[in-house]
Amino acid sequence: MSRVSGRTLAEAWPSLDETWKHQYVEFVTNVCVSLHLLESDTIGGVDGKGVEQQHLFGYDEEKQTDPPILQQKCERLGMNCSKFFFCHLDLGPVNLIVEDVPISGRVEWLRTKAIISVGLDIPEEFAGSDDLSWWRSQLQDSLGEQGFSHCTDEWVSMKKQSLPEEEREAFGT
Repeated sequence: MSRVSGRTLAEAWPSLDETWKHQYVEFVTNVCVSLHLLESDTIGGVDGKGVEQQHLFGYDEEKQTDPPILQQKCERLGMNCSKFFFCHLDLGPVNLIVEDVPISGRVEWLRTKAIISVGLDIPEEFAGSDDLSWWRSQLQDSLGEQGFSHCTDEWVSMKKQSLPEEEREAFGT
Protein backbone atom coordinates (compact mmCIF):
# COMPACT_ATOMS: atom_id res chain seq x y z
CA MET A 1 0.00 0.00 0.00
CA SER A 2 1.31 3.47 -0.78
CA ARG A 3 0.40 6.75 0.82
CA VAL A 4 -1.17 9.64 -1.07
CA SER A 5 1.35 12.42 -1.43
CA GLY A 6 0.66 15.78 0.18
CA ARG A 7 0.82 17.65 3.44
CA THR A 8 -0.92 15.92 6.33
CA LEU A 9 -3.04 17.70 8.90
CA ALA A 10 -0.36 16.85 11.46
CA GLU A 11 2.32 18.55 9.35
CA ALA A 12 0.11 21.59 8.71
CA TRP A 13 -0.98 21.87 12.35
CA PRO A 14 1.76 24.26 13.57
CA SER A 15 0.87 26.79 10.86
CA LEU A 16 -2.92 26.70 11.35
CA ASP A 17 -4.76 29.35 13.32
CA GLU A 18 -7.91 28.56 15.35
CA THR A 19 -10.17 29.40 12.41
CA TRP A 20 -8.48 26.87 10.14
CA LYS A 21 -8.42 24.21 12.84
CA HIS A 22 -12.18 24.57 13.32
CA GLN A 23 -12.74 24.60 9.55
CA TYR A 24 -10.94 21.26 9.24
CA VAL A 25 -13.06 19.79 12.06
CA GLU A 26 -16.21 20.99 10.29
CA PHE A 27 -14.97 19.73 6.93
CA VAL A 28 -14.16 16.22 8.19
CA THR A 29 -17.48 16.10 10.05
CA ASN A 30 -19.31 17.01 6.84
CA VAL A 31 -17.44 14.27 4.96
CA CYS A 32 -18.50 11.77 7.66
CA VAL A 33 -22.12 12.93 7.34
CA SER A 34 -21.96 12.54 3.53
CA LEU A 35 -20.38 9.08 3.77
CA HIS A 36 -23.11 8.08 6.22
CA LEU A 37 -25.60 8.29 3.33
CA LEU A 38 -23.94 5.32 1.60
CA GLU A 39 -25.48 2.17 3.08
CA SER A 40 -24.65 -1.53 2.94
CA ASP A 41 -26.21 -4.68 4.36
CA THR A 42 -22.81 -6.06 5.32
CA ILE A 43 -19.79 -4.91 7.28
CA GLY A 44 -16.49 -4.88 5.46
CA GLY A 45 -13.99 -2.96 3.41
CA VAL A 46 -14.65 -1.33 0.06
CA ASP A 47 -13.13 -4.44 -1.50
CA GLY A 48 -15.77 -6.64 0.14
CA LYS A 49 -13.23 -8.20 2.49
CA GLY A 50 -12.79 -7.77 6.21
CA VAL A 51 -11.35 -4.70 7.89
CA GLU A 52 -8.80 -4.50 10.64
CA GLN A 53 -10.28 -2.96 13.77
CA GLN A 54 -8.08 -3.90 16.70
CA HIS A 55 -10.05 -1.69 19.10
CA LEU A 56 -13.07 -3.99 18.79
CA PHE A 57 -11.17 -6.79 20.52
CA GLY A 58 -10.17 -7.26 24.13
CA TYR A 59 -6.51 -7.19 25.08
CA ASP A 60 -6.56 -10.94 25.53
CA GLU A 61 -8.25 -11.73 22.18
CA GLU A 62 -6.80 -12.57 18.80
CA LYS A 63 -7.55 -9.72 16.38
CA GLN A 64 -9.66 -10.82 13.40
CA THR A 65 -10.93 -9.22 10.20
CA ASP A 66 -13.74 -11.65 9.34
CA PRO A 67 -16.95 -9.60 8.72
CA PRO A 68 -19.32 -11.85 10.76
CA ILE A 69 -16.96 -11.68 13.74
CA LEU A 70 -16.65 -7.88 13.41
CA GLN A 71 -20.44 -7.58 13.29
CA GLN A 72 -20.77 -9.77 16.37
CA LYS A 73 -18.27 -7.54 18.21
CA CYS A 74 -20.18 -4.40 17.20
CA GLU A 75 -23.49 -5.91 18.35
CA ARG A 76 -21.96 -6.85 21.73
CA LEU A 77 -21.01 -3.18 22.16
CA GLY A 78 -24.64 -2.23 21.58
CA MET A 79 -24.22 -0.85 18.05
CA ASN A 80 -27.18 -0.99 15.70
CA CYS A 81 -26.06 -3.36 12.94
CA SER A 82 -29.26 -3.37 10.90
CA LYS A 83 -27.46 -1.27 8.26
CA PHE A 84 -23.83 -0.35 7.76
CA PHE A 85 -22.54 2.94 6.48
CA PHE A 86 -19.45 3.92 4.56
CA CYS A 87 -16.85 5.57 6.78
CA HIS A 88 -13.14 6.08 7.18
CA LEU A 89 -11.96 4.22 10.26
CA ASP A 90 -8.79 6.20 10.95
CA LEU A 91 -9.23 9.96 10.86
CA GLY A 92 -5.97 10.61 12.68
CA PRO A 93 -4.15 13.80 11.65
CA VAL A 94 -1.35 11.82 10.00
CA ASN A 95 -3.92 10.24 7.64
CA LEU A 96 -5.64 13.42 6.42
CA ILE A 97 -4.17 15.30 3.49
CA VAL A 98 -4.97 19.01 3.67
CA GLU A 99 -4.85 21.90 1.29
CA ASP A 100 -4.47 25.61 1.93
CA VAL A 101 -8.27 25.79 1.61
CA PRO A 102 -10.32 22.72 2.61
CA ILE A 103 -12.19 22.03 -0.63
CA SER A 104 -11.42 18.35 -1.49
CA GLY A 105 -12.69 15.69 -0.66
CA ARG A 106 -25.29 5.84 11.96
CA VAL A 107 -21.54 5.27 12.70
CA GLU A 108 -21.24 4.79 16.45
CA TRP A 109 -17.75 3.37 16.02
CA LEU A 110 -16.49 6.47 14.24
CA ARG A 111 -17.37 8.75 17.14
CA THR A 112 -16.29 6.19 19.74
CA LYS A 113 -12.83 6.01 18.13
CA ALA A 114 -12.64 9.80 18.25
CA ILE A 115 -13.27 9.55 21.99
CA ILE A 116 -10.93 6.65 22.84
CA SER A 117 -8.15 6.50 20.29
CA VAL A 118 -4.98 8.50 20.92
CA GLY A 119 -4.17 7.68 17.29
CA LEU A 120 -6.39 10.66 16.48
CA ASP A 121 -4.26 12.99 18.60
CA ILE A 122 -1.93 15.53 17.00
CA PRO A 123 1.59 14.03 17.15
CA GLU A 124 3.69 15.77 19.79
CA GLU A 125 6.26 17.02 17.27
CA PHE A 126 3.53 19.00 15.45
CA ALA A 127 1.35 20.09 18.38
CA GLY A 128 3.33 23.11 19.54
CA SER A 129 1.48 24.63 22.48
CA ASP A 130 -1.81 22.92 21.57
CA ASP A 131 -3.34 20.15 23.61
CA LEU A 132 -2.47 16.87 21.83
CA SER A 133 -6.10 15.72 21.99
CA TRP A 134 -7.62 18.95 20.62
CA TRP A 135 -8.35 17.46 17.17
CA ARG A 136 -9.83 14.26 18.60
CA SER A 137 -11.98 16.16 21.11
CA GLN A 138 -13.31 18.68 18.60
CA LEU A 139 -14.04 15.99 16.01
CA GLN A 140 -16.00 13.80 18.41
CA ASP A 141 -17.94 16.84 19.69
CA SER A 142 -18.75 17.88 16.13
CA LEU A 143 -19.85 14.36 15.19
CA GLY A 144 -22.06 14.33 18.30
CA GLU A 145 -23.67 17.60 17.23
CA GLN A 146 -24.52 15.91 13.92
CA GLY A 147 -26.32 13.10 15.74
CA PHE A 148 -23.60 10.44 15.70
CA SER A 149 -23.91 8.33 18.83
CA HIS A 150 -21.12 6.43 20.56
CA CYS A 151 -20.65 3.25 22.57
CA THR A 152 -17.74 4.36 24.72
CA ASP A 153 -19.07 2.98 28.02
CA GLU A 154 -19.62 -0.43 26.45
CA TRP A 155 -16.15 -0.35 24.88
CA VAL A 156 -14.49 0.51 28.21
CA SER A 157 -16.38 -2.31 29.90
CA MET A 158 -15.36 -4.82 27.20
CA LYS A 159 -11.70 -3.78 27.37
CA LYS A 160 -11.68 -3.84 31.16
CA GLN A 161 -13.18 -7.34 31.26
CA SER A 162 -10.46 -8.60 28.92
CA LEU A 163 -7.73 -7.60 31.36
CA PRO A 164 -6.38 -9.89 34.08
CA GLU A 165 -8.25 -9.34 37.35
CA GLU A 166 -5.32 -7.53 39.02
CA GLU A 167 -5.11 -4.95 36.20
CA ARG A 168 -8.82 -4.06 36.02
CA GLU A 169 -8.74 -1.60 38.93
CA ALA A 170 -5.98 0.42 37.28
CA PHE A 171 -7.85 0.62 33.94
CA GLY A 172 -9.27 4.12 33.57
CA THR A 173 -12.77 4.96 32.49
